[in-house]
Amino acid sequence: MAREHTKNILESYDDMLSKERDASKYRNKGKRNTSVKTVYGEVEYERRVYQTRLADGTKAHVYLLDRYMGVEKIGLISTNLAEKIANSVAELPYRASAEILSSSTGQVISAGGVWNVTQELGVRISSEEELDVKKMKAFTMYEGWDAEKEKEGRSTLVEKVVFAGMDGSRGFPKRGKL
Repeated sequence: MAREHTKNILESYDDMLSKERDASKYRNKGKRNTSVKTVYGEVEYERRVYQTRLADGTKAHVYLLDRYMGVEKIGLISTNLAEKIANSVAELPYRASAEILSSSTGQVISAGGVWNVTQELGVRISSEEELDVKKMKAFTMYEGWDAEKEKEGRSTLVEKVVFAGMDGSRGFPKRGKL
């Protein structure tokens, strides 16, 4: 019943998007069958594919339903099921995870499928971390100089403090006062 309800909701949203789309920008190329494995079983539904032109003028095919819903699925696996897979493999081997997930969801999930989902999640996490690292800024400050080493003719800084974060440069002095 939950699968049928989910199918109806998805197809209703697809109908709504078809009516509201900019027809000059998105040309309806018909419906395509698809499915997604969820924690309550596999949901089969139809969604429309649209042809559009990218900024460089090339043709592209898009599913407005996926864009609208922010659907993030890995292959035919829902985000919720992918999360359950990730939690399971943190504690168990792939084969044991596959057996437990198959019995609890009523669908066949192989050890290889569990491995594939885990690899895809790893790739996504790595790319998100790379973006965060690009945003990160570092700030180093020192209290002063070592007076004894200064007498020896060597300049050495003391009381080094390093801050790292996502703040702009104006936010760092405030953190230094914590």
